Amino acid sequence: MPIPLHLLVAAAKTLSDPNTIKTVKSIYDAGTGLIDKAQALRGPSAAKPKAVEARPTSAPVSPAKPQKGLKADLAKRWILKPGASGDLMRFTYTDDHGLVSVRTVGNWTSNGRELSGYCLNLRAEHKFAIARIEAPEAIG
Repeated sequence: MPIPLHLLVAAAKTLSDPNTIKTVKSIYDAGTGLIDKAQALRGPSAAKPKAVEARPTSAPVSPAKPQKGLKADLAKRWILKPGASGDLMRFTYTDDHGLVSVRTVGNWTSNGRELSGYCLNLRAEHKFAIARIEAPEAIG
C-alpha cells in the first residue's frame, strides 16, 4: 500500500523537531523496558529481573505448582464461577497482544466471563477476560 506524499512530508517535518525525537525515544525506551519485563516473566530461559519487590506479608508466599490440562481448567472454573468474589487474587494474564504478566486484583467479582476489580498493577478498576487468565490463586 503506497503512502500518500503529504503524509511523508508531514512525517519528515515532525521527525526533524528535537522535542518530537526526545518524546519518541522515551516512548520507545519505555516500551522496550516493558517487553523485557514481560519476557522475564515468561519463563526460566529469560533473564531474571534485577530487583525483587519485597512482599508485606509475614509468611512467604510460595508460587503454586502450575497445573495443566483438565485439572487447571476445572480449578479455574471453580474459583472464577459466576457470582464468585473475594478480597485479593493473583494470576497470570495474557493480553490481546500476547504479553504475559502477573496481575494482583483486589475486591474482585466474577460473572463467569469477566473478572472485574481493582488491579494493583494498573492502580485502577479493570476487567479481565477469564479465558486469558491462567493459574488463579486467591491470596486474601
